[in-house]
Amino acid sequence: MRIMSALGVIDRTIIMIGVSLLMSACVENRSLPPHVTEQEKQNAMQDIRSCLRENLPKLDDRISDAASVGRALQSACHKEFANFLEPQRAEFMSQFTVPTSQAWGENKFNELDIKFKRDLTVAIVLQERAKIENAKTCIDQAGHAAAAAAYADPTSVDRLVRQFENYTKTVCLGMPRSHGFKEAPR
Repeated sequence: MRIMSALGVIDRTIIMIGVSLLMSACVENRSLPPHVTEQEKQNAMQDIRSCLRENLPKLDDRISDAASVGRALQSACHKEFANFLEPQRAEFMSQFTVPTSQAWGENKFNELDIKFKRDLTVAIVLQERAKIENAKTCIDQAGHAAAAAAYADPTSVDRLVRQFENYTKTVCLGMPRSHGFKEAPR
């Protein structure tokens, strides 16, 4: 009888070891992702914004829809997006230890990644287009004001024309012709 109970304990121990081995096979041994400071995240985000603003004048013909221009910007700034998103991907994925949950987590992060890039690039395109339209409106209004002032006081026409030309040069500086600006007067 004691032999039977000893075998029962051994059987249970073997079963428990087997279950433990099976469960440990499902859990991947991962080290924790490196911690990214808030300042590093802000710097990486600033790098993305700088890249987008630098490449926007080259890629936006102001005819294409904002989403198409946004996709082109995503390609142009791929490195900056990766520098920002990869540490976040590692942090997000560290939550998932079972292979099936890792696959779900990877899919979920990819969805969020796509949405983040799309929303950010389209927002930048629309913001910059709004700034350009605002600058055009200001230039038009300044032109009308200068014409009215010249009519009211013909002696100050030359001074107003010079001020208007300087203002136009300042606003148009760096604006490509594709944005509807002609070269600044010289």
